[in-house]
Amino acid sequence: MVRLTAFLSASVVGLTAALTKDQLVEFTVNTLDGSRGEADDMAHRHIKQVNAARVSIERLKALHDVMLHELGMSVGEIKGQLFSLAKDGVDPEMMKHWYKILHDEMKAGEYYANDWTFTLAGSPIGYAPVKQIWEFVRNIIPDPAMAEHSITKRMAVEFVGEGLDIKALEDAWKATKAAEKDGQVIPEINSHGPPEWEDYLRYASTVALAKSTMLARYTTDGNLYTAQQYQQHYGYQPWEHKWMFSPAEKRVANDGKEYSAQEFQKIYGTDAESYWKQAPEAPQRRMTKDGQIYTLREFISHYEADKWQSEFQQSSIVADECAALNQEACDSLVHACQWKWTGEETDSCVLKSSTVAFLV
Repeated sequence: MVRLTAFLSASVVGLTAALTKDQLVEFTVNTLDGSRGEADDMAHRHIKQVNAARVSIERLKALHDVMLHELGMSVGEIKGQLFSLAKDGVDPEMMKHWYKILHDEMKAGEYYANDWTFTLAGSPIGYAPVKQIWEFVRNIIPDPAMAEHSITKRMAVEFVGEGLDIKALEDAWKATKAAEKDGQVIPEINSHGPPEWEDYLRYASTVALAKSTMLARYTTDGNLYTAQQYQQHYGYQPWEHKWMFSPAEKRVANDGKEYSAQEFQKIYGTDAESYWKQAPEAPQRRMTKDGQIYTLREFISHYEADKWQSEFQQSSIVADECAALNQEACDSLVHACQWKWTGEETDSCVLKSSTVAFLV
């Protein structure tokens, strides 16, 4: 399954208490058909990250139902992926949205529809126009048989995952074909013999991404680069793959929440770029499997360059600003947190009841 940097759904509603280990055990036994021993082991492994991500039992059940009834996954497959999706903040309604488009409207086979649903639902893109991009790709291909091939659907998913805007892609495609018509030689296209339609399209996609001033992602050495800077840093051939699987920049909006560039555009419309420039870089706190919480910048400094991105992406989002804080740090956030000793320091700093909000 392709994994991209996950994005936290904006639908954070409802008041409830933190989940207990017993609640997670009962859910695993009753919903996932797990044995008591298996359920106890899964609860022990996931409870801290589930609570840090503010996931409710209702959210777990909703994800389970989509995976079972919409995507047709087996109980074993659901067990292997459910908690990772929940800890990444994946919205079950968004999963249904993507599967319907991919399977029902774009006619992708079940295997591809499932795989691409996870890719898109776990990316920082919101409800991006993947079908419109696919229709654009399909319409420019000279061979009608190839137009319906899975490669066109895969390219559309990749372009959306990279953050491509349909209008920017269309404009870049027109400019690329105009240059070809005028007899201009484009080295990136002509370096490996006579170019095919795919060469022109991928070149147009790089041009379109390079024009964005808001989209930026983190390199393995910790630099925050725009798509154009990525191309310059890694070179034409490998940059696109590295870009697609690198964590995307988020910034803190006026409501105090973290949003991607695409989400800023949806929230602020034509004023998005102005608000984006004024907004501070989001810390993007995540909890590792061993219960440590780091900001994205701390992941960069804590892990080696070839490891920090995978460690970051395998860690759960932290929607709870109080999670895993020691008493001194907890007391400093008096507006949101309170210290309630549980016998273990990592679980004793909790949100005040008036501020508790879970993903449901």
